[in-house]
Amino acid sequence: MKVLLLRPVAETFNVSPPLGLGYLATALRKNKINVNILDCPKEKMNFNDFIRYIKTNDFDAIGIQVWSLEIPIVEKTLRIVKKIKPKALRIIGGAHPSGLPYEVLKEMPDVDYAFRGEGEIGLPMLIKQLESNKKDFDKIPGLIWRKGQEIKVNEPLFSDDLDQFGFPAWDLINPNEYPEAPHGGFLKNYPSAPIVISRGCPYNCTFCGGKTVTGRKIRYRTVNHVITEIKLLTTKY
Repeated sequence: MKVLLLRPVAETFNVSPPLGLGYLATALRKNKINVNILDCPKEKMNFNDFIRYIKTNDFDAIGIQVWSLEIPIVEKTLRIVKKIKPKALRIIGGAHPSGLPYEVLKEMPDVDYAFRGEGEIGLPMLIKQLESNKKDFDKIPGLIWRKGQEIKVNEPLFSDDLDQFGFPAWDLINPNEYPEAPHGGFLKNYPSAPIVISRGCPYNCTFCGGKTVTGRKIRYRTVNHVITEIKLLTTKY
């Protein structure tokens, strides 16, 4: 199967490499699944541009990153994909389905599957099962799916071993193609690239949904793993 990971059309100030999609791409590649990333804000795409892209590119499944404030945009995106590529599977993940796992498939009927929490383990499992028509969905961590009229929500898995996820697929989210300082001009050297060193947060701030995506336990990458990524970014990018 060919998978397209999508950051949808949006007007946003935060045009920086989508590390979540980059990690998912790496996880899919490890399972020999063909994957590409389309970052619409980076490409300055409007919906007409997006329609042209969907018409001229082949994929079997599309995975969309969903923030709650972008629900109308995502719903429009899903309708476009359903109309142009009706056989393509439509999968969503990110903060919104993680925060409202039982509601999201009811409120978004054009979604086939969703994920709560981290998807590096669950998404490749889903794609491989769909390839083989196995559909043993109960064992896929974090999967939100329909069983007849029932919405099923599997428990997410927050692995302590972050090194196993490797690095984001930097070739698909090349930092040189993004603004030099998307969060402001306070860096010593340019260009810059963001990296993730830890996941999880033990706090319960009412304004933040971070714990629903990455869990309450703080987990760290090893020092050597982080330094290796810094060297990769410095020498190659």
